[in-house]
Amino acid sequence: MLVASQEGQRLRAVLAGACRRGPGNGRRCPALDSPATYLNWNFILISIPNLLMIAGMIGLFVVALLAPFPGHGEAVETEDRGDA
Repeated sequence: MLVASQEGQRLRAVLAGACRRGPGNGRRCPALDSPATYLNWNFILISIPNLLMIAGMIGLFVVALLAPFPGHGEAVETEDRGDA
């Protein structure tokens, strides 16, 4: 239990250090504690990240429907039983 606590403290220190660096290094600290932007259409209220996730899942579903199965175009070979 002590090892997990030390690892968690080390991770928090690394992440906090990355956010405190000066503006000259080109990195920006992501603002994960700020509220998301929402779209409002009458009775629909959805955040932009959730809308993008839903659109990505629908796109992946469409790609999965349209993608050919492996070996889809190959002809099926029949066994020659030698009865002829």
